[in-house]
Amino acid sequence: MKYDGTSNQVNLSQEILKDDKVYCVVDEKTRSIYIWQGRNAAVRHKFVGATVARELRQEQGPHFKVKAVEQGYEPQSFLQLL
Repeated sequence: MKYDGTSNQVNLSQEILKDDKVYCVVDEKTRSIYIWQGRNAAVRHKFVGATVARELRQEQGPHFKVKAVEQGYEPQSFLQLL
């Protein structure tokens, strides 16, 4: 995702996650929207990531939960998506 909030859809894998980026990941099975935050991601990226996650939640529905995930502290449920 770029500073202006534009986003690109990517095929997600652990190899693609960059420590200076933020990714929003939708898991329809668990009705979760993860905001993965790289350890070197700028505060602005994190803010834009939260904004995009909120927009995704509006698209998906209120039954989806938004969960922030910091690099190195990923829960098993997130890692299984990769």
